[in-house]
Amino acid sequence: MNCVILDSFATANENLDFGAIRELCERVTVYQRTPPEEVIRRIGGAQAVLTNKCVISREVMDCCTQLEYIGVTATGCNVVDLQAAEEKGITVTNVPGYSTQAVAQQVFAYLLDYANQVADLNRQVQQGGWSRCRDFCFYPAGMRLLSSMKLGIFGFGAIGQQVAKLALGFGMKVLVCTRTVTKKMEKKFPQVKFVSWETLLKKSDVITIHTPLTPQTENLFDQSVFARMKAKSVLINTARGGIVNDLHLAQAVKSGQLAAAYLDVAPQEPLPENSPLLGVPGIVLTPHCAWAARECREKLIRICAQNLKAYQKGKPIHVVRG
Repeated sequence: MNCVILDSFATANENLDFGAIRELCERVTVYQRTPPEEVIRRIGGAQAVLTNKCVISREVMDCCTQLEYIGVTATGCNVVDLQAAEEKGITVTNVPGYSTQAVAQQVFAYLLDYANQVADLNRQVQQGGWSRCRDFCFYPAGMRLLSSMKLGIFGFGAIGQQVAKLALGFGMKVLVCTRTVTKKMEKKFPQVKFVSWETLLKKSDVITIHTPLTPQTENLFDQSVFARMKAKSVLINTARGGIVNDLHLAQAVKSGQLAAAYLDVAPQEPLPENSPLLGVPGIVLTPHCAWAARECREKLIRICAQNLKAYQKGKPIHVVRG
């Protein structure tokens, strides 16, 4: 089997490599980055392809007639036309769970920054604010105790559940809105309150998004939703940028409807220099790196190899269907 890796930069840097994939294939061709117009040519007659952000469309599958396996080196599979793959008998796999703890940790980095204002207080101290203070400390406006806050979780897969565990550990009240509530969920999280969409918006001090980008969730968080959220609440998005309307979010924070927003993702990545999200006090941006701890990427490559090996043995795992 010949395999092409279209965008290795997304996983294997800092001396990480795809040695585990090479052991499974006769030939592995690795490209750091592949522009859209080169995808078809670079896949060529390969039977397997690994992709992170490069789009594998129906046209790509039509042209790459030997293709039988697509391994997405991520959890989200919106870069692959799953319906076309299923029609053509092409197996598509993803990598669930490799960054669960890391993304949940990022959510709490944001929450603690908001509640304790570490970065802002450091800036004030560095600028001489503490040195000029007449007393042993000064009182920052807006410091919060997490245990006094209600955390709303939208989407309750592995990451949402890990966030809930951390939130309960901090004594937060946790509200969850998810498409399907099972008895298993309710038994595992007796302290969590499962609520409707409207209740989540109305009651949450902070809403954190943990749902896939689908036609139903695209631009879901728009002007009308922000208007129904609790006044002065906070939005966190570590899922997919397209779930949030960036222009409407910027307006909601500027107007004071929302107190703040913390985003690790954006509708267009890298973030355009003219993005409405830039330069807005109260909007904190990180460059889609919540998942990127070295330990997570090592696990990602390991699971990619396990997926390919299982496929070769005729017992594919982590299969994604349209």
